[in-house]
Amino acid sequence: MKKLRNMLYGAGALLVASMATTPLLAENQFAGLYFAVQGAANGVELDGSTTDSNSQVANGKGGMFGMTAGADIGYSLPLGDTLFISVGAQINPGDASMDVDSGGSANTNNTDVTLELGDLLTYYIAPGFQISDNSALYFKWGQTEADLSVTGDVTKLTSLDG
Repeated sequence: MKKLRNMLYGAGALLVASMATTPLLAENQFAGLYFAVQGAANGVELDGSTTDSNSQVANGKGGMFGMTAGADIGYSLPLGDTLFISVGAQINPGDASMDVDSGGSANTNNTDVTLELGDLLTYYIAPGFQISDNSALYFKWGQTEADLSVTGDVTKLTSLDG
């Protein structure tokens, strides 16, 4: 019982300390180095069709769901009482793959396609302005790069930028 009581006292002290430091963060106008750890759930759905040389239409659908994790680091520089600009980078080091099976003959699989995407890296700049003591609005613009591997009977790409 004593451990539970001490744990509750500790949680209460942390809560009070976080409330007391919020105005101090606002006085710095969102300035300084920051680091974030993130996670996301992602889904992809494909729907398409093709017509062969005999005018036969083949329809197909595919999709996948996956979880990702990454890290973000940056620096926020104040430009006045309410304006600031942030510069940073974000990395998602995982890999994802998607297989598309054409459902063709058992003797060949040259129309099957595999896409592998990995190591997403984003560089960005984010100008913004403070709208209250602990809130801000910002516009984020950047460049994302990723490794891309495509196998199968398709035009091969080696990287993906956006």
